[in-house]
Amino acid sequence: MTVQDQPGSGRRRSRPGPKRPLDDTEGSDPLVERRAVAFTQFSIDRVADPAFWMDASGRLIYVNQAACHSLGYSRDELLGMTIHEIDPDFPSDAWPPHWDELRQKGTMQFESHHRSRDGRVFPVEISANFIEFDGKQYNCAFARDISDRKQAEAERQRLLDALQEKNRELQNILFIASHDLRSPLVNVQGFAGELERTCARLREILVDTAPGDPAERAADVRALLEEDIPEALGFIRSGIERIDSLVAGLLRLARIGSAALSLTQIDMNELMASVVHTLRFQITQTQAQVQVDPLPPCRGDCSLLEQVFINLIDNAIKYRKPDEPCCIRITATTEGPTVVYSVADNGIGIDPNDREKIFELFYRLQPDQNTGDGLGLTIVKRILDRLDGHIRVDSEPDRGSTFHVSLKTQ
Repeated sequence: MTVQDQPGSGRRRSRPGPKRPLDDTEGSDPLVERRAVAFTQFSIDRVADPAFWMDASGRLIYVNQAACHSLGYSRDELLGMTIHEIDPDFPSDAWPPHWDELRQKGTMQFESHHRSRDGRVFPVEISANFIEFDGKQYNCAFARDISDRKQAEAERQRLLDALQEKNRELQNILFIASHDLRSPLVNVQGFAGELERTCARLREILVDTAPGDPAERAADVRALLEEDIPEALGFIRSGIERIDSLVAGLLRLARIGSAALSLTQIDMNELMASVVHTLRFQITQTQAQVQVDPLPPCRGDCSLLEQVFINLIDNAIKYRKPDEPCCIRITATTEGPTVVYSVADNGIGIDPNDREKIFELFYRLQPDQNTGDGLGLTIVKRILDRLDGHIRVDSEPDRGSTFHVSLKTQ
């Protein structure tokens, strides 16, 4: 880089490129000029941010030490390259419009990417400056690695997404508290009133001293004691059990969200053998067939993943077709850093309108035909969210279902 006087202005402008002899204009001190050039060259060579100076074609004509260090090239190597070779966001066809924009604006700040010698691509923030010197045009650009900032932004977005999910979940819980809990409470209240009226009628019969048919009174008392009162008590008991189930389910869900994770590399063949053993009674009772293919390992919490697959296999058994044997197969495929475990069944399937609802709190496909609190798949999704995993389902009515569980390999 050389420095010379700008004619008529008294100001100096820098020109990228190798040193050249200085014009000794009247009144200038050649020693001062040389020291200024050396100091400027020394300073830019050693600034912390990578510096890239290029001509109108994008050919690099100067880089500093930081640029060499960030990309892993020597200075001689970089000076034989173009910006298109180190910035994947600027292929040769994108460069001309960018150059025209820089020339019009003079300076620009924007985000881009750099590709290092080893192929690593990382985000950078560019400060570009358009300079004209000796009838030629140059871009003097400084780059700053913003990988840490981008990682922090991604983490911030992840936390915001998690917070939004928690808010949605809280709204669901409030809905349950105001609707699902209210329904059994209304039943309890209604049949408690019915029981109160029955007791009042019973008192009237017992204290009635008016003459009458004793057999008719006895029949009335028997009807109250054997029909009305047991019926009311049964509905009250059912409502209380439903309330207890809802509250217990919410507590289970809360415990999963707050339990400490113990992340390890898990042998999924051993884990699935344990899951099948735990469900042995249901499998034997329904004569279900469970086939487990060889499974690759993954990283997760062993006890939580057992809950995931216990719920999935239990659901496959619960929603089997009544007129044919239940068949369940567990397979896996590895997709880069992710392994996908699939639990397929030949059951009743799921209507397209219900595929997302099945993961909601207390949602049940057949509430009149199957027992349960409707929390199994909600718990599965909550666990996988905590393990940075994912679940999706492929299903058609009467054609079975396949649940795909994605987890990290490491």
